[in-house]
Amino acid sequence: MMPLFLRKRGVHPWINETKRTTIPTPTEGSVEALEARIKQLEMENAYLKKLNTLVQMQEKLQIYLNRLYSIL
Repeated sequence: MMPLFLRKRGVHPWINETKRTTIPTPTEGSVEALEARIKQLEMENAYLKKLNTLVQMQEKLQIYLNRLYSIL
């Protein structure tokens, strides 16, 4: 009985390509770019913390409303 397709053994070629890529070392000219990236990530982190707080508040409010409506 023949299989529908022959399976090649070994590692996929795209895995080898991703492992070959290296992180470029920062140069003196890119310090400003790195600082800008850090600032952007800090702002994103602050936004996500606020969003998380709002989501938690909404979930607590929903639980409270469900309890309130179940009593009525």
